[in-house]
Amino acid sequence: MIEMIVVIVVIGVGVWFGQQGTVPTRKPGRNEKDVAQCEDACDQFDTRRAERCLAEQDQANAQQHVQTIRDLLFGLAAGSATLLAAVIAGAGGAAALVTAIPALAPIMPLILGILAVGFALAAGVIIALGAALITAEVDLGNKRRAATVARDAEAEARDIMLRVCTDAEADQCLARPAPC
Repeated sequence: MIEMIVVIVVIGVGVWFGQQGTVPTRKPGRNEKDVAQCEDACDQFDTRRAERCLAEQDQANAQQHVQTIRDLLFGLAAGSATLLAAVIAGAGGAAALVTAIPALAPIMPLILGILAVGFALAAGVIIALGAALITAEVDLGNKRRAATVARDAEAEARDIMLRVCTDAEADQCLARPAPC
């Protein structure tokens, strides 16, 4: 007889909640403080995910910046090597040309000087790009460390959220769309 009453009460409560359209998701004995702690932990997890996302984007941008500087530096170095070869070949050719046509002797130093200035300018740009590359690589190292710290903070926030939330609450929190 008591079992029948318990079954009727359980069915009645289920019907009543069904009519309300909601079913409580809290564990029995959970109070508003427990729910608030879970919501806060979930919000902290979302914040740490966003911070990790931004840190990883910063790292990717820094990596791209380093690669761009490297590409410029290597391209300019190759061009400078070609220019240096032209200066050396030009000096030898100028000597032969001046021997053959003495009237060109006054302008040969000018032509070789222009080539030498071009080479010196290219060398200066190479030095500046080298310094920029060092700075960019230091920045990339800092961004890598920041991304690692952000990933660790996200993992810690996730662990805290899983500890203070019920399984259903944690599943809802984890189901939120990622910020990136």
